[in-house]
Amino acid sequence: RYVRAKENALEKCLLKQVGEDFAAREIIASKPEAFGMLRRIYRAPSAGRIAARQGAWLALELTDTPLELRALYRGVVISVMAKQGVVIEATGALAQGVWGAGGEGYGVIRQAVSQPDAMLDAEQIDVTARGTVLLAGAGVTEAALRRAAQERVAGLIVGGLMPALRDLVKELELPTLVTDGFGHRAMSAPIFDLLLAHIGEEAVVNAPSAPVGSLRPEVFIPILAGGS
Repeated sequence: RYVRAKENALEKCLLKQVGEDFAAREIIASKPEAFGMLRRIYRAPSAGRIAARQGAWLALELTDTPLELRALYRGVVISVMAKQGVVIEATGALAQGVWGAGGEGYGVIRQAVSQPDAMLDAEQIDVTARGTVLLAGAGVTEAALRRAAQERVAGLIVGGLMPALRDLVKELELPTLVTDGFGHRAMSAPIFDLLLAHIGEEAVVNAPSAPVGSLRPEVFIPILAGGS
């Protein structure tokens, strides 16, 4: 109907027949107008094939658009589950927390405080923190959270968090991992030392605001073959 051709004249307008494939934006039908000076054309909305024709109607079977899904963890695909996903085997350092929110963040680890019992203030965050995962200590101020979001920090790992700031973390969508608990809590020495040993290396903060089942928020530091 788009090309305004009668049923018995449609055959002359078709550039593709039933069963033939077409690419996205390829011309499927064309009809001359204004004494041949103009042409009314119909382009395919995406790649696919002509599945059927009935009267002046065409049925198009469009190819599904590929969906790019980030693996999050750097590793090797060892199994494919049809229509569900894949299993990725990864080697690295892992630390889990007691609470997290803000989603997923990826970047190099940057030391923001000198001690595991130190507080992270807004003055300690500047433009150089953009795209990094900040290692904090016993807590973080509201101003620091807002500055981190403003500077587009990729993630935040902190020992403790005041309960009143939980909603703000979710609102800012700042991937945040709390390792030890709520309130002013120094980060446990083993976790702080582990992260300190990997300053400048890539890390992934996985802290979904709505965790599934018993999954805990975590930070993962991939170690490539031959790495330490």
